[in-house]
Amino acid sequence: MNYLVDDINLNGIAAPAYLVQDGYVLNHSHQPGSSGSFTYTFKNYGTNAINNVSFKLSPPTKGYQFTSADSIYAGTILAGASKQITFSFTSPLSDSLCRYTIDIKASNGSFIDVTGSLYVNDPTRNYSVKNGNWSDANTWSTKAVPNSASKVMVSHTVTVDVDATCKSVNSINP
Repeated sequence: MNYLVDDINLNGIAAPAYLVQDGYVLNHSHQPGSSGSFTYTFKNYGTNAINNVSFKLSPPTKGYQFTSADSIYAGTILAGASKQITFSFTSPLSDSLCRYTIDIKASNGSFIDVTGSLYVNDPTRNYSVKNGNWSDANTWSTKAVPNSASKVMVSHTVTVDVDATCKSVNSINP
């Protein structure tokens, strides 16, 4: 998409203010109850400033708590300029998936809201990481074959090639 805007600008045709997500960084361990943050970089690829820009984060789902303000007023973003925004959060104490939206508002120009996801994995759970045999340690996130005390999540095709017991097993269609 950026090549179209660059092409318009290089050919001398005035492009309006055009705000694009230009980068994303997640700082999170994916451990239950941990803190983290995500940072987005937005760049105005247009030839005009985009004015009165604000970013509003949708309410979190599945036990996540946002610990920073849920909205950021960025003001004016000049043509060719970038703006970074960061939101901080605390994850829930169990496996979870959170979907969020950053609603972008401005008094002029073009922009698209951003959606994303956060997740937590229980470190005591064995997750399948590929198709394979139950008895192969490389099939599992812990690099160990599940035992009678293990909580197991299977999301691949796993062949039970040995007598196997575990504390619990959940599956997601591979």
